[in-house]
Amino acid sequence: AVKEAIQRPEEVNMNKVEAQQARRILDRLVGYTLSPLLWKKIRRGLSAGRVQSVALALVCAREKEIRDFVPAAYWIVTVTAASSDGRVYTLRADSLDGKSLWKEGKSLLINSEEIVAALVKELEGSELTVTDFKVRESSRTAPAPFKTSTLQQEAARRIGMSPRRTMRIAQELFEGVSLPGRGSTGLITYMRTDSLRIAPEAQEKCRAYIRSRYSADVVPATANQYAAKGRSQDAHEAIRPTHVDLAPEGLEGVLTADQMKLYTLIWKRFLASQMKPAIVANATLTAAAGRAGFRQLGETLVFPGWSLLWPLDLKGESLAPAKKGEVLAVQDIQKEQKFTRPPARYSEASLIKVLEDEGVGRPSTYATIVETLYDRGYVVRNEERRLAPTALGDVVDGFLQRYFDGGSSSAIVDTGFTARMEESLDDVEEGKSQWIALLDAFWRDFTKTVEGAEKAPSVPAPAPKPTGELCPKCG
Repeated sequence: AVKEAIQRPEEVNMNKVEAQQARRILDRLVGYTLSPLLWKKIRRGLSAGRVQSVALALVCAREKEIRDFVPAAYWIVTVTAASSDGRVYTLRADSLDGKSLWKEGKSLLINSEEIVAALVKELEGSELTVTDFKVRESSRTAPAPFKTSTLQQEAARRIGMSPRRTMRIAQELFEGVSLPGRGSTGLITYMRTDSLRIAPEAQEKCRAYIRSRYSADVVPATANQYAAKGRSQDAHEAIRPTHVDLAPEGLEGVLTADQMKLYTLIWKRFLASQMKPAIVANATLTAAAGRAGFRQLGETLVFPGWSLLWPLDLKGESLAPAKKGEVLAVQDIQKEQKFTRPPARYSEASLIKVLEDEGVGRPSTYATIVETLYDRGYVVRNEERRLAPTALGDVVDGFLQRYFDGGSSSAIVDTGFTARMEESLDDVEEGKSQWIALLDAFWRDFTKTVEGAEKAPSVPAPAPKPTGELCPKCG
């Protein structure tokens, strides 16, 4: 590929150059202006940035949701019932008088003991009769190969790696390791990419490898193609192994433990992306006792497809067939009170996903943005590996929200504003707008907003918390 590129040189695309220049200048205009403002108004050593401040705003907004959340009680009513030939089912109350009791995936409308009592009364006074049993097969498409953000998310989810650690290990795999008989060998393609494109020759080698090692039955007739949502810079391929025949087990003793974990993840995901869909049978059993309706769901794997290599994460269990009209004998009734829970704090992976979904930032910046929030003391990671704002983070976000929120002409802490700025930069890259005009329009609004914030009174920084440890120098 490198030799071919050298033989076919192209002119430098100045639209791309200007878009890159504009992005760098915007980041510096925001960072170099807001950071001194925070020093003046709160304390020295603080920083703000075009993407960093949006990330902090998301964490602080989620914390406010959690603080303001009021739990509500609801109940789960479960009945264990058996058929005459010994099949056992576990059904949950689903409706009363033909009205669904479920909302947002939970039985939130069973919200009083009176409703619970009504459901139990129907079960005790009427036969539980099967009203329907349906099985529907569904096809689950193979997952796409990794791009930067999805690699960071899945590494955090499946092997507990932070985004920064993931990128450091990926850099090592990209730069190469010494392999017996091969010398220094780069094991993966470039790891900073927002593209899902795969080189045709890599696809064909992968498909051939799957046929030889696994089965031709799981290889689709044509190679699976993927495209990133929205605009993609597409400067690099998706993240994949450079040599698909270098299976993880063949690298035992060569790679470190972390390298092996991450390489295995990338290798399996790439192979899975080139396999046939998995076929799942989804079963639904419904039954009624008087005015009360009950339901049980089940899932069964019919054809493994890509799930040979990547977890399918089936949520239901296999469900034995039932006949419409048959009566089930009630064996047990369980009533469990639950309380609604506030939204979960962001993990590093889920914060990155929101930034990506909102169109804020670029793949190469996500890991460093999260680490900057730690380094500045704006957020901490709790024992559940979730992000919570510190008192300092709340103070900084509060100040920025006061002057740079969604109602401001320069709303840099608003996800919508920042996403629109990314779209404007993409327009520059595509030659639809001029980069200097973009910067000029931004700077005019931004400086007016900064002038207003300059007149604001200082905000006291939170007092430092004692650590309980003695100073190593003075005791």
